[in-house]
Amino acid sequence: MTVILGIMFVKSIKATWSLILGSVIALLGVAIVIFNGSLVLHLNPWGDLLALLASVCWAVYSLLMKRISHQYSAVFITRKIFFYGLLTVLPAFLFDPWTATSAMLFTPKVVLNLLFLGLIASFLCFVLWTLVIAKIGAMTSSNYLYLNPISTVVISAFVLDEPMTAIAYVGSALILAGVIISNK
Repeated sequence: MTVILGIMFVKSIKATWSLILGSVIALLGVAIVIFNGSLVLHLNPWGDLLALLASVCWAVYSLLMKRISHQYSAVFITRKIFFYGLLTVLPAFLFDPWTATSAMLFTPKVVLNLLFLGLIASFLCFVLWTLVIAKIGAMTSSNYLYLNPISTVVISAFVLDEPMTAIAYVGSALILAGVIISNK
């Protein structure tokens, strides 16, 4: 999605054959890894639309970060994004009020989970993403997102003892080839 929107709306991004071919090959590899040899599609229009909109939002976010990442620090940008994100989610509590008690929130398990999710999985990752975009650009960094299914397959093999199937190897190889080709 970042490649498509970048080519359409950012004048400095040119559609090279290696970028397009690599992205298509990597996308094919992702599809192979995700479907794992069984193409059973259960369409859910609302869920599919939300997933598509999420990818469009992430692409727009990445392209905008490239534009402003040289003007402001990554921590400043992330702090502003989190603040405005919090402001935009607050009206949801009008429809679904807060039900958590303070006793429940201050249990050690919940506090540690919130600290991990807030500081590491959210803040630190957004800061690092902004730094990466500033360093190597939105297109290159977005192409590296194709590596997520590979890490998921490998970690699930080690942690969950899920088998590494031949299809997972083929899909992973296509993803790696696509990333290499698109980043040439």
